[in-house]
Amino acid sequence: GCGKQHHSIAPLGDQTVLFGEASPNPFLPALESMLEGAPEQVAQIFESERGRFFGPSSPHVHFLWALEVIAWDPRYLNRAAVVLAKLGQLDPEPDSNHVNRPINSLRGILLGWSPNTYALQPQRIACLDAVLAACPEVGWQLLKKLLPRHMDSTSPTQHPKLRDLAPEKPEEITFGLVWDFEAAVVDRALVAAGDDENRLGVFVEAMGQLQPSNRAKVLVCIDS
Repeated sequence: GCGKQHHSIAPLGDQTVLFGEASPNPFLPALESMLEGAPEQVAQIFESERGRFFGPSSPHVHFLWALEVIAWDPRYLNRAAVVLAKLGQLDPEPDSNHVNRPINSLRGILLGWSPNTYALQPQRIACLDAVLAACPEVGWQLLKKLLPRHMDSTSPTQHPKLRDLAPEKPEEITFGLVWDFEAAVVDRALVAAGDDENRLGVFVEAMGQLQPSNRAKVLVCIDS
């Protein structure tokens, strides 16, 4: 049952990342079934972070790293991202300054100008839609984090160690691709914001960083 799976996975500790990379099956199906059947047990991986000064501070960190590694493989991108989004729904401290949160893993994987997956852009945009469909609230938080920011920065996610998944000709991230991804994020964020004034306020902050065509779309939406 789900409980047994939880107890067999949680003690993996430092080995979680290697196990996830070596065996995406059964690692992903086990997490998926637990999130479906016993989410309260999965939530136990978010242990208290007080009193620890060195290294990863909670078991959830190893799970995030494992999912980041799995997400490099285009075959598993959507499933890894949706599991991360569902972990984001369980995260007791999504706004914590701690960098290792499910939402930050998702941002790192899909970030338009520095993606951490070998999936090509159309699949990365489709992945964004998969997250929005599965977890709309986490999807909105992700869209906010993918909007361009002044003096933006990112950190690389965990990289595969056991297998070389890199394509012979990696996708070149051009300005055109970055702007197309921005347009995809803005379009989805406008739909998710709807008439919610608090959500529309997010665009006011991002306005100065948007491409002119995207700025125009936002202004039309706010005017109406």
